[in-house]
Amino acid sequence: MCAKEKSNTIVIVADDTDVFVLLLYHYMKESLTSPMFMSSPVQRRSLIDIKGTVQIHQSIIPDLPAAHALSGCDTVATYFGIGKGTVLKNLIAAPNSLLQLGCLNDVIDQSTQFIGACYGNRVKEKKMSDIRYRIWATKFGNGTTTAPKIQTLPPSTESFVENVKRAHLQTCIWKAATSFDPPPIDPREYGYVRDEPSKTTTTGSDGVTLAPGDIMTLIKCN
Repeated sequence: MCAKEKSNTIVIVADDTDVFVLLLYHYMKESLTSPMFMSSPVQRRSLIDIKGTVQIHQSIIPDLPAAHALSGCDTVATYFGIGKGTVLKNLIAAPNSLLQLGCLNDVIDQSTQFIGACYGNRVKEKKMSDIRYRIWATKFGNGTTTAPKIQTLPPSTESFVENVKRAHLQTCIWKAATSFDPPPIDPREYGYVRDEPSKTTTTGSDGVTLAPGDIMTLIKCN
């Protein structure tokens, strides 16, 4: 609102990646033109030129909130070994590949293809579990004597879908940050469970166990 009303330089004092992503997205969405900078409260850190960054990276900014949420943020789990650098490379290689995320449409297929590409899978599988198996078979078949570490594999379809739901919810909230009438979204439909006794909301899904029953019986202290 300040940037729309005044042409003076605006400086946002913040040191958070979420704020940086929101500034880029909404600066471009609102077609702003005034100078804007993001300054860290920590001394001697760089001053980020929001306007200049938007001009350079216009092709990926529409997808940036979705990519940031899906690959891990404060409210969404990340993926082992998949850093923001890998995410940006795939976003640059395939711009507009996550536009459905945050738009209240079916996003599972789109998210599966994007995260699968981050793991190096270029085959268009429909389920993340299939990508998980394909990557396991590839690593195990390259002459190694031991199976790859489990954390280096993509998640199963069940856990991935719950993660996508939470990323979808977070992206919806971010994209509606400048709206006085944001969409009425129930978190319980997007990867969260309401615990009535404690009046809290946690991640998870009704009817989905942490592991198969046969595995749970083998787990004990020490």
